[in-house]
Amino acid sequence: MKLLWHSVAPWVGSGYGQQTATFVPRIKALGHDVAVSAYYGLMGAKMQWRGITCYPAYAKSYGTDIIVPHALHHFGAGEGSDFRQYANAGLIVTLGDVWTFNAPLLPDMNVAAWVPVDHETVPPVVSAWFERSGAVPIAMSRFGERMLREIGMDPLYVPHGIDTTIFCPGDKAEARQRVGLPADAFVVAMVAANIGRDGSRKAFFEQILAFGELRKRHPDAVLALHTDVTNPYGVDIRQLLADFPPTAYMISDQYAYRVGMPAEAVADIYRAADVLSNTSWGEGFGVPIVEAQACGTPVVVTDTTAMPELCGSGWTVPGERLWHDSQRAWARRPLIGGIVEAYELAYEHARGEDMRAQAWVFAQDYDADHVLTEYWKPALERLEAALERAREDAAQPPRPSAPTVREADGLLWLDRGAGTGDSLGWADHEAELRPIIESLLPDGGVLLDVGAHVGHWSLRLAGCASQVYAVECNPETATTLRRNIALNDIGNVVMFEFAAWDSRTLLVLDDPHHQVGGGSTRTLPPHPGFDGRIQALPIDDIGELKGLDRLDLVKLDVEGADLHALRGMRGLLAKHRPTLFIECHDYCGYYERADLEALLAELGYQWRVAYTYMSQWRPDGVAEQPVPADYLVCTPTEVGP
Repeated sequence: MKLLWHSVAPWVGSGYGQQTATFVPRIKALGHDVAVSAYYGLMGAKMQWRGITCYPAYAKSYGTDIIVPHALHHFGAGEGSDFRQYANAGLIVTLGDVWTFNAPLLPDMNVAAWVPVDHETVPPVVSAWFERSGAVPIAMSRFGERMLREIGMDPLYVPHGIDTTIFCPGDKAEARQRVGLPADAFVVAMVAANIGRDGSRKAFFEQILAFGELRKRHPDAVLALHTDVTNPYGVDIRQLLADFPPTAYMISDQYAYRVGMPAEAVADIYRAADVLSNTSWGEGFGVPIVEAQACGTPVVVTDTTAMPELCGSGWTVPGERLWHDSQRAWARRPLIGGIVEAYELAYEHARGEDMRAQAWVFAQDYDADHVLTEYWKPALERLEAALERAREDAAQPPRPSAPTVREADGLLWLDRGAGTGDSLGWADHEAELRPIIESLLPDGGVLLDVGAHVGHWSLRLAGCASQVYAVECNPETATTLRRNIALNDIGNVVMFEFAAWDSRTLLVLDDPHHQVGGGSTRTLPPHPGFDGRIQALPIDDIGELKGLDRLDLVKLDVEGADLHALRGMRGLLAKHRPTLFIECHDYCGYYERADLEALLAELGYQWRVAYTYMSQWRPDGVAEQPVPADYLVCTPTEVGP
């Protein structure tokens, strides 16, 4: 099976990076053709790592602009390829917070998500992403598996794994000498990413305060911190340590940490420690908890999410519920007094050989080869069978399915399912454009939405507009737009069903993705074998629009008909001088950018680039190199045409 693994690059020392490094080569050894799409850790060029192709990130965070093009390339697509054929040619596996992976066309691919559930309930952004994408969830903890089942999902289960040839017991005295810790100290270690200033999910505040209390009682206690202590996106840990004497703590070499310490060096920290402290507010898994125990070191963890199931030798700490408004879900903040009590028990018992042996035995269940055989192999077999069914289903004529109604941004949206393009209405499509467009339309203004599709902007802007006029040429899409207007009982959106053009004619409707009502549907002149059936006419010919008293904003997204549509509204533009917001389609090869700019100048408009993204999409396939795709804000010059 062809498989694209979308996560952190395998040479990055983070948890996700190390899971990529641990399992991608092993999955390849099972016989799968696997490549890595690295949304962090690689930019600018592809490279080979242990015989595995690693694709780079590009312009957008978490690789949302590049994951599907990478997948299609790895699956064998080229210029002129049929998207439908290659969408079913392989599987995408994501590892990371799924709500960050809002990529165009991802719902039309075959996706499985190795997903963390790091709150006490599944955050709505997580459940909504699975609903949109249709991805198969792979829980990385038994806790996550239970939570996903509670909301009606049927997840696979594959825990994270570790290399027990690296993370294994060793001589503590030698490890302390290498790490730089006193031979006779009681060492509490923390191995955690320092991200989150006001809400430090890894509980640095709580654990450092608890350690301070332990240090008062036991002056031989030392805190070993393996983290970025001055991360601008995290807590100022040096400030938290300001009241401690320098002998009370050890900090990993900061340059080495930032450029990537080898796993063997991290294993030395675990071996040198008497106990690992990992009392975070919530964990999707918690790899250091298992790594430490594999080195024979007991742990202290919070009694929430995945952590209790990973505590084979150690202590759990109670906590109080904490609301994360950004995730709309509960976490659990550990009680400082509870951490202190656990540290006291660790001070008394953690150095005992029985506890250390118990820790090692427990961690063997998470050995990477064991996880591969027991969990990844059967999971991939099930996913491969599902991929084969998807290919068979794609070969069959489309079967109608009952539409559903979704809610987004306080509006109701019709959804007829995958392959319809309806998700472009309710999904978080073009979210980065929203503040731009909203700033262009004055309260009570009049909007002309040309290329309205199913109403993504018409419906959202109807609340601040006095009137919206929506133009859509695709009969399938126009029907859905009408229903979306009716679902929301919106009375100030008037819809016209025709193609905006510069003459009265009939055109051919074509969608490069072969979707029903897709977002890339274009109009073409009639050609041999295809008669024109779509009515096209100038917007200036519409009587209701000719009689307008005002027109404030024109949004134009017409998939390459940009020049025709603008010529056909010359009269309206001259009369009202509205602002124009144009999605340029020159990058698709539909026209030359210079021709668009010349026409805008002729119409009396100046322009600026309001937003740019990099695109490899083309009407005839996926290009090798991304090119800029621009959105223009066009305003009238002082003297009109």
